[in-house]
Amino acid sequence: MIPYGKQNITSEDIKAVTETLLSSSSTRVKIQRIEEALPNI
Repeated sequence: MIPYGKQNITSEDIKAVTETLLSSSSTRVKIQRIEEALPNI
């Protein structure tokens, strides 16, 4: 078995993803913010 880390997905995370997916505007800015934040997690 390969060990893996436990994810911590909060209700805020789910809300942010849902808002992005349902948004009619471009998601490029939000995706860029997510990509910039990933190394800090």
